[in-house]
Amino acid sequence: MSWFTKIFGHKQENPYSPAELPERQEEKLPAAIESTTNLVPNTVVPKSGLYTCNMCRVLDSAMRKSKSLGDYAQQKCVDSEVLAGILRAAITQQRYKAGECFGECPNHKNDTVWTLEPEEVPSTSTPVVKPVTRELPMMECPPFPGNASCSDNDCPCPNTTMPPAKGYLWVKPEVADTRMKCLSLAALNGYMTASGISSIDEIRRRCLPIVVCEQAAKRRNLDMEVAASDYGSWVKTGKVPCRATPLVSSESAPAINIRSSSAPTLNIGDEYGGGIIFYIDATKRRGLIAAKEDLSGDFNWDDANIECKYLVSNGYSDWFLPNKEQLNQLYLQRSAVGGFSDDYYWSSTEISANLAWFQGFVIGYQDGYYKDYRLCVRAVRAFNY
Repeated sequence: MSWFTKIFGHKQENPYSPAELPERQEEKLPAAIESTTNLVPNTVVPKSGLYTCNMCRVLDSAMRKSKSLGDYAQQKCVDSEVLAGILRAAITQQRYKAGECFGECPNHKNDTVWTLEPEEVPSTSTPVVKPVTRELPMMECPPFPGNASCSDNDCPCPNTTMPPAKGYLWVKPEVADTRMKCLSLAALNGYMTASGISSIDEIRRRCLPIVVCEQAAKRRNLDMEVAASDYGSWVKTGKVPCRATPLVSSESAPAINIRSSSAPTLNIGDEYGGGIIFYIDATKRRGLIAAKEDLSGDFNWDDANIECKYLVSNGYSDWFLPNKEQLNQLYLQRSAVGGFSDDYYWSSTEISANLAWFQGFVIGYQDGYYKDYRLCVRAVRAFNY
């Protein structure tokens, strides 16, 4: 018999039948809050991540607001040397995994207090990849002559002439490869000398872009926009991007048959453009022409410049007094040009307000002399075809 029966003399009946028993409502306890701030050493890490020592951060912030290390040390009543040693170390950060135990900050030992750093949530969106653009090197070309004709001999056009406003250039792969070694015309001149390139057609085939009309550009599958842009760059700046003109299809452009230039082949000593050629550059299409004879009489430096500027000879009126380098080139080719005196000639190159360069045409030395001194003068002009 149970003690309950002994005390009360009968068995206590359950007023509820099994079906009528109320369901037991279990008490729901609040979820544990996992703090990720102000955590001390030897406690369990609640969440994986990067933790920072609060003491280091507070000290660093205070120091940034303080005028100096000494001021802050005095303010906090600590030894400035000790404080300096602490500050020499960076703010302590340590990465912990959940379930590990926190260690101590080497700067603050038992006073360490850790706080979890917020970490960036990786974006689920597709990152925008910006194309990397690289500036193309520019190769120097002869200046635009005013108009240009289609050079594609396989083009049925009758040497179509392109004005400055519209035209197309084809940069062949072999031209781009060659010009990467010699972007300037001066460097190209050296390359052609070393490679034995001399004829105009060979220069245009291997060293310079090819002018083509719209019909020829389409037949060659050239990217019309790029070819037109290159033509415009040549007209405006005399330079073209040093890369092969892209094609609009995978087919290779057919071999080009460059139309031979109708311009004459010129040499030093030839009569051309109202005088005698005494200099030709690397392109074989530009150079300098000397008048066939000296100006009559002797001139001071100022008058020499004026007389050349207003000279009209053999139908040309764009004469000028040669500079120091041009005058020396004229001296070197004096036999091919002819008509010089064994005397001194003015150049247009000044030394000062009162002095300018001259050159003797006996042994070729150059020196400076007073501008009011009267010397011989030979006018020159430039050509470009």
